[in-house]
Order: sequence, then C-alpha cells, then structure tokens
Amino acid sequence: MTKKDWQRHLAYEALVILGGLALQLFGCRRWPILLLAMLGIIAATLRLLFLSSPRVRPLEPMPPGAHKPPARTSEEVQASQAFGNLQVRITRQVREEYPNARWVWKTPQARERLRQGEEAAILLNRAGGYLEAAVRPIEGGQVEIRYLLPPEVPAAQEADFHEVSAPVIQSPVPEDHSLSAFEWVEAHMEELGALYNECIAQKQDFLLLTGGDLPEPAAWPTLCQELTRNGLISSMAEDGIQIQIKREDRRKE
Repeated sequence: MTKKDWQRHLAYEALVILGGLALQLFGCRRWPILLLAMLGIIAATLRLLFLSSPRVRPLEPMPPGAHKPPARTSEEVQASQAFGNLQVRITRQVREEYPNARWVWKTPQARERLRQGEEAAILLNRAGGYLEAAVRPIEGGQVEIRYLLPPEVPAAQEADFHEVSAPVIQSPVPEDHSLSAFEWVEAHMEELGALYNECIAQKQDFLLLTGGDLPEPAAWPTLCQELTRNGLISSMAEDGIQIQIKREDRRKE
C-alpha cells in the first residue's frame, strides 16, 4: 500500500467515525458538539475527494530536433561517400561513350557486391542499343564497364518482321527519369529520415514534399517508386509528393 492509499484509508475511517458520532449527538441534542462533528465530516470528505482525484500531468511539447536519426559512424560515412563517388565515375564513363545515356542499378545490394570486388549490373537507356552493362571495381577507385549486347533475334522472327508490309508507327519513347530519381533520393535520404521522425513526433499522418524541393513534375511518378523502394510509402499529390507515416511507427512513438 502506498502512502497516498494509506492517507485515503485514514480519511475514510475518520469520515465513518464522525458520521456515527454525529448521529449519536443528534439523538442526544448536543448541538455545539454536533456542529464540530459536522465540520469534521466536511473536512474528511474534502480530504478524501482530494486524495481520490487522479493527477493529470500535462505533456510537455517536444523541442524541435529532439527526434534525430542515430548518428552514423565514420566507417558508414566513408562507405557512403565512396559509393557515391563510384556512381559519379560510372555516370561519367557512360556519358563519355553515350552523352544522352541514363542508367539505374539492376543488381540488388549493389554497394555490398562492389565492396566485395564482385560485379554488379546496371540498366541502360539511350546507350546506342545497349540495354545492360556489367560494372566491376578496379584498383585506384576506378570502375570497368562492360556493355552487354541485347539477345539476338532468331532469323525466322526477323524474316517475319520484314514481311510485314504495313508501316509501323512508333510512339514517342517517354523520357526515363530513373537515374535522376535515384540520385535525388540518395542525396536527400538522410534529410528525409529526419523529417519523417519529426512528423512522427508531431503525430502527423503524412509528410508532404512540395514542388520547390523536388525535381521536375514529370519525374514525380518515378520518384514515388524510388522512395517506396527505399521504405517510404509515397504517392503523388496536387502540389508535391506525399509520404505516408506507417502505423507501426506511430505506435512506437
């Protein structure tokens, strides 16, 4: 039994005793003593009500920046910088051969594979007919890129293709924003994590990225896919991209 429970018990006992005494004094017509007993009953009742009422402590607002992502170690920072520099070298080498080319990673966990010295595949667009390339790290922090030809079309299918007399109207190829979306997410992932945690602290249901912070609107659908692939459930809104706060994250908070 806590101290508060003990005091509540004493107040209750005093209230019962004074009530019984007041009944006896009323029967004996002891009005002055009855008046004192009534004052005691009122005091015991107020004390009991005070001890029985729960105390609600107001929640203090969290200061801005209280929920920060855990600090990364120096090794993680160096590994992230090295991987970023590697991607820059891949972009430069690809655009030296094909200035309009774009590329994205095809191999999952590409950073770990390249760190172990293994090859990783990339998907190409506007690279002179090449659809894929193999990337392998070499000494001096450089990379070796080996372009892979698309599979050959069987002769029978090629003959059937040339026999078609009707001209084929090719629809314009939409611009691929995969590379720009990937680079944008890589550059802003740490900032997005901090904003995501801030929204959890403020008990918000979503995080809205406005157009001023985003690339061109044509790249928003691809950017939503890239954010979702990185664990941030995203969808397009009228004035930007909306990132949904997961229910399990709100429960943790």
